[in-house]
Order: sequence, then structure tokens, then C-alpha cells
Amino acid sequence: MGLGHRTIKWADARVAHRFAGGPAPVPAPKYGTARAVHEWKLAAHWILAAAVALGLLQAAVWYVGGDGDIGSLRMWQQKMLFLIGANVVVAAAYTVFPKREPAG
Repeated sequence: MGLGHRTIKWADARVAHRFAGGPAPVPAPKYGTARAVHEWKLAAHWILAAAVALGLLQAAVWYVGGDGDIGSLRMWQQKMLFLIGANVVVAAAYTVFPKREPAG
């Protein structure tokens, strides 16, 4: 949901360029505010994907119930929370410490 369409577009552009003579893919911005905005958009896609996974994992926990072994489901929920946190930290780092364009 959060990554599907974006991933297909990314792969399609690269395959078209490599094998069908299509235009070169547009690279991500490298510096300043444009890079920070790019990182926040990318983080939003990953956060949405992780939130969907968290919801599905929680539904599985409820389905299994308290009598079953839900340890592995909880472990994957922790991994999704870590993924969300890592994306927020990276995007925030590009916002607080923007990469500056080299002089010249």
C-alpha cells in the first residue's frame, strides 16, 4: 500500500532506460530543502507501509488469542516500530542538518 506503486514506477523507469532506450530516471535531489522534502516523502511511504503491517500483525495477534504463541508476531511489530523510528530519524536529520551544495 505505501510502497507498491512507488516501487513499480521506480523499477519501470530503470528497466525502460536500461533495455528499451527510455529516458534516464530523474535522480533524487542531493542538497538543501529539496532533499529534506524528498526524505520526508520517502519516510511517509515507509511509515504507511509499516502501519499497515502493524495493523495486520495486530489482527493476527487477536486471531491467535492469549492462549497461542504470539511471540513472533510481537517481534515483527517491534521491527515495524523500529523501521518507523529509523525513517523519522533520517528525515529529521536531513531537516536539521541539511546537506549543503559544494562551493564552486
